Amino acid sequence: MVDTIVELVENALQNSEFSNSYPDAIISGTMGIGKTYNAERELLKRGIEPIIVKGNQSVANLAGALMVYHHRFTNRPNAKPGEKLIIMYDDCDSLFENSKSINILKGMTGAEGTRIFQHNVQINKHMYSAFQQSIIDNYAPSDGSSGIHVPCEDMVFIFTTNSTLPTEKEAKEYLKAKGPTSHGAKKMDLAAVRRRVQVRNFVLPKKANWGWLVEVALNDGGLDMLPDQMSKMILLDWVWNNWDAMTETNLSTLEKMAIMMLRSPDNYRDKWERAFINHIAQL
Repeated sequence: MVDTIVELVENALQNSEFSNSYPDAIISGTMGIGKTYNAERELLKRGIEPIIVKGNQSVANLAGALMVYHHRFTNRPNAKPGEKLIIMYDDCDSLFENSKSINILKGMTGAEGTRIFQHNVQINKHMYSAFQQSIIDNYAPSDGSSGIHVPCEDMVFIFTTNSTLPTEKEAKEYLKAKGPTSHGAKKMDLAAVRRRVQVRNFVLPKKANWGWLVEVALNDGGLDMLPDQMSKMILLDWVWNNWDAMTETNLSTLEKMAIMMLRSPDNYRDKWERAFINHIAQL
């Protein structure tokens, strides 16, 4: 099962030299399907060690991180011509939340010669580290306005998301049906992002998704905290039987469930149900 997903990742990263005019990729699919795990594995197999940026952080924090990555990359010794900095933005859904962050995402991606991260707000240097403060003036906008601008020409972004970006056709159909709404405008912005990247969607059935989780959890030690094989099978069987009602299905979930088994041996099933079952969806 892992091999099947790796093949999908290989397709998402098919251009190993990243010479495409639109080099970035968005890998989308349901939670727990192994997008990040296998994308990173595929990159490492190619000898590429990506920088992992975790999602659900503020735009200001992302600006500070990209600024540091760019500074270190452009000042690295023994630089090779054409070398790219590969950044994997894991769980990038927070960038889809509003027009401001979507426009930032549009600026980061796209054709060569246009790629720049623009955070156009008044900067409070004290919220950044001492090292970030020491280089922040190098990333001030060229027109003298406030903010942080980070060139992205030497960066390739691989985004993972649980969401599916609409096509331009889908966005226009929504606008036609609903009229000019903020939600429709957001769909058009997301469709514009989609045009700037290579999009690969992971759509696996329940059996395949569950099978991947089982394989990784058992072989990579995620459930080794449990005392015996029977305990592991009880946990995995419960996940299989409750899959469609669960609010999350990923490796982290399995580990949380294992901890609950250890801490509450008499009522762990009740705790699982309260923690991971979407009762509202069942009403």
